Amino acid sequence: MLGVSLPTFVIGILFIYLFAVILGTGVGAGYTFKNQLVSGPNRLTGEWGQNPIPGPMDKYEKSVKRHCGRVGAIEVFLSGPGLENYYSFVTNENKSSKDIVELFRNGDKTSNQIMDKYFERTARSFSSIVNILDPDVIVCGGGMSEIEELYEEVPKRIIRYIACLLYTSPSPRD
Repeated sequence: MLGVSLPTFVIGILFIYLFAVILGTGVGAGYTFKNQLVSGPNRLTGEWGQNPIPGPMDKYEKSVKRHCGRVGAIEVFLSGPGLENYYSFVTNENKSSKDIVELFRNGDKTSNQIMDKYFERTARSFSSIVNILDPDVIVCGGGMSEIEELYEEVPKRIIRYIACLLYTSPSPRD
């Protein structure tokens, strides 16, 4: 598990509360306190990606179902396939998440809009964790965590969704 495999020292700082996220083909997470995995009686602590995306859902978000039939799970938007599906919905073309990010970095207008929505959805999704658990740090792993712009965009955008006016938690990558 990413959260337990990491030392409580990340980027030279001791962290007591650590929320570890995998953003890849799927989306999952874990929460540690003093380097111990927190697990409830139902063993659902890491099922963050199965929660509905926070905030008012747009028309697209209301239409996307998980394999089980539930609507609007975080995983279907923040995973690599989720980004690809949204790109396909908007453009009627198929591209890999890596290609979408590359187009975004090269200034493609449509990819910029797609990634803007991705960053906003990520901030909304992280906000529920920040508001409930208030971790010292959110550590990201998985292929989608390699999108460097996440670490600039999400902290800026999360402010409007959390219960304070300043977000001070760093979000280092795995």
